[in-house]
Amino acid sequence: MDAGTRVHVEVQVLMDEYMVNRSLYYWGRIYSRELDKGDLYADLRPVITINLLDFNQFPQYDTYVNTYHIMNDDTHDILTNHLEMHFIELKKIHISDIKKLKRSERWIAYFSPNFTDQERRALAMSDTAIREAMDYEKQFATNNELKSAYWEHERTMRDIASALYSREKAGQERGERIGQERGEKTGRQALSALLQKLLQEGRTEDINRVLQDNEYQEKLLQEYHLK
Repeated sequence: MDAGTRVHVEVQVLMDEYMVNRSLYYWGRIYSRELDKGDLYADLRPVITINLLDFNQFPQYDTYVNTYHIMNDDTHDILTNHLEMHFIELKKIHISDIKKLKRSERWIAYFSPNFTDQERRALAMSDTAIREAMDYEKQFATNNELKSAYWEHERTMRDIASALYSREKAGQERGERIGQERGEKTGRQALSALLQKLLQEGRTEDINRVLQDNEYQEKLLQEYHLK
């Protein structure tokens, strides 16, 4: 990795139809902020985005790691190393022999929901950094303040998921009329994307209002260009 390279890591739990757009957007924000007034383009450094996904973004592929660059359509030469995007689908990971894992694979396995605590402890025995990560997990487990913040976040995520399910079910019952009125982009995926943006920006009051006020929901969908 080049000196000065920035790495953006995101963990995504909820399925997002626009995950690729989202990742590219945040890559662009990070890259565009590298230069201050008077800086040169030569001062720009590579930005790598790593997306850890608890869902299958690319069901058409068997591979659990998919990496993308900008390249020539004919020769496949990479134009620049300044854009590099990794999508890691944790649910696809099935590894039989932990001892044969490469270092990067060990970290992916550590985050995968397909691995047991016993298997994670085995990973920690072979990797100091993972062992330190597990120590931080134990510290978190004994910190009531951190746990309280986490459970509040989990409660909000469950409320969002429940509201999305209820709206989807109601939409199915009302049939094609709702689909025509709201359009393809303002369905479940658009609402999910909106709620995630509000959650990231800490707008919890707006989340509750969006779930209860259709007019306000429509306003924010337009504000975030989701409709």
